[in-house]
Amino acid sequence: MLVILVLSFAALVVLWRTPAAWPVKIPLVAAHELGHGLTAWLCGGSIAYIEINAADSGMTFGQDVAPLWMFNGGYLFSLLLGALLFMLSGRAWLGRAVVLLLGAVTAF
Repeated sequence: MLVILVLSFAALVVLWRTPAAWPVKIPLVAAHELGHGLTAWLCGGSIAYIEINAADSGMTFGQDVAPLWMFNGGYLFSLLLGALLFMLSGRAWLGRAVVLLLGAVTAF
């Protein structure tokens, strides 16, 4: 399992600046921006809109929330989501279900 993880990471590092990594980058950007939005919502604010660009960047505009919380929310959510997916990968059926769900969400 560790060998697969290391090889996957190495392949992603090598291919990161190529179009081959785009299907991985956009969901990462979306998760990051979702973290900003969830932070705004959890802090009593609202989301004006979320913008995700094809150039692998995004922006979340919140209202009535302290900017300091919004700034950190994307990174924290990305970290927690990655940790959750890593933990679920040890359970074969649950890991497959999560990957299928993420694939379906990304496809639409």
